[in-house]
Amino acid sequence: SCPDVEPFIMDMMKMGDLRCEQMEQKIGQLEESEKASGRAVQSLKRQVEVRDAEIERLHGLLEGGRPLDVMIAEGQRESNEKMVAHLNIQVDYLTQVNGELEAKVGSVEASQKEAEVNAAELASKNARLCGELEE
Repeated sequence: SCPDVEPFIMDMMKMGDLRCEQMEQKIGQLEESEKASGRAVQSLKRQVEVRDAEIERLHGLLEGGRPLDVMIAEGQRESNEKMVAHLNIQVDYLTQVNGELEAKVGSVEASQKEAEVNAAELASKNARLCGELEE
């Protein structure tokens, strides 16, 4: 029975050694992952510090300057002024087009009156000629 036990023990030791190697590799991978995570955490902490410093800087500008609601109102006023300027340009353009169309309408009305006068003259002439023919 001893000779059978020895190969079994040897197999168990090989399996144990293999398992130890696998665990050591896993430990190495986890240590590398931990280092990478640590670097990422440090990078994120630096980003947060930079963001917080910028927030503090901006708060300082607000404290030393005008109140926020005044700045918002001024921004809205500037936006409104731009909109009014744009609308004024549109009004100017439409006024010009309207003037051109009114001039065309006036010209057409004048032509229509001239045609009516010509038609009346021709009707009168026609009546006169008809009268002459009947005589």
